[in-house]
Amino acid sequence: MRCRKSCFTRQRPPSLYSLAFLYQGKDKDPLRCSFAELPFEAVPEYTALSYTWGDPDIVSKVWIGGSPVGIGASLEGAMKKLRHETHFKPLWIDAICINQADNAEKSKQILLMRDIYQRATRVAIYLGENAGDTAMLPGLFESSFEACGSWGSFGSPTSRPIPPSAYERLGLLARDNKA
Repeated sequence: MRCRKSCFTRQRPPSLYSLAFLYQGKDKDPLRCSFAELPFEAVPEYTALSYTWGDPDIVSKVWIGGSPVGIGASLEGAMKKLRHETHFKPLWIDAICINQADNAEKSKQILLMRDIYQRATRVAIYLGENAGDTAMLPGLFESSFEACGSWGSFGSPTSRPIPPSAYERLGLLARDNKA
């Protein structure tokens, strides 16, 4: 995503964690947030946002500390969905919390993404306004958890193979089955 202006004015020390604090507002209000770099031990509960970047062209903006920063339509939609009407919300958003103009920092931050999402109190997944049959996702997640309950849990390494019955319950082919 090409941002016209960056939130970053200097190289971030590796001991700091970046968060965006999305200000309250209603649907038509401009998006506003502050940006903070905090020591790891001072990071509050936050939501990590996973979203589709979509078209890299800038179509909107978020005001960060009084300055406009260009963002894409998908991020704008996600931030509007996450914004609360009466209080601010701490968020980790890659396009804002990682200096997109610094390839060295992006490489370092990619290595931290697992920790960033694991430390999050919540993870919000935004597929877009018109993402097709997203109504089926809750059932798919429920089926996934039920299927995985028979052999292990998500994110936990297991030495046991996933049984074909788990794939069948999800409506998928097992890895060794041919289409």
